[in-house]
Amino acid sequence: MSLTLDGWYPEISIDALAIHHDSRLSEFKWLNYPGEDLTKNDLEALGDRCISLRDFTLTIRRSQGDLTEANLYKTLGSLPRLQSISPNLQVSKRYSPTDNDEDDNGNLFNALIDDEFDRIIPSEVLGDGPDSSEACNGAMHEQLINCALDKILAKSIFDTISSEKPQVSLPLEELALKITNVGHFGMVDCPAHFLYVLFHLCRPWRDTRNIRDDCRHEIRIEE
Repeated sequence: MSLTLDGWYPEISIDALAIHHDSRLSEFKWLNYPGEDLTKNDLEALGDRCISLRDFTLTIRRSQGDLTEANLYKTLGSLPRLQSISPNLQVSKRYSPTDNDEDDNGNLFNALIDDEFDRIIPSEVLGDGPDSSEACNGAMHEQLINCALDKILAKSIFDTISSEKPQVSLPLEELALKITNVGHFGMVDCPAHFLYVLFHLCRPWRDTRNIRDDCRHEIRIEE
């Protein structure tokens, strides 16, 4: 069974969806998800119920390769029959990186951008004067890290997913990585020259396992 959700708003939970489709689901395309970020618990729910899932297209929010992001890749590896994965690596922000207001829980929207240099808006993007709708150093620094996708990182993500495969499971055969929403900072503008740099960094990559029986350990990585 194949399921595609495009622009779907989560009126039901992923756990409920997994229970409903159960082991019948073999291909799942989760596109343009506008709600909360996909979590480790969401993937675990799919793994527990959708044991026949072989092909999965999903959105993962990049967070500079931290533990949260790494755990998502590891959890994908725990799905026993999953062999083809197409992650759209989301790098946009849902808020202004220069916004110092607090959210409903009393947390700063941009708590990670916490030093003086990070809060500075570069003079070359200010125009006639300070403008809070421009991206600050910290936001652009974070975007540079999240957009940096090269052959080494593509192989590392493939290896991370594969390392979590259960002993009795199907191996990961294909991983197609691409960066999405480049240069988006909520309502904040992105300088054109900076956007050019970002697009140069975020090239798509495809990792494919060699189909020859005596070369299964070989992974081909192509742009």
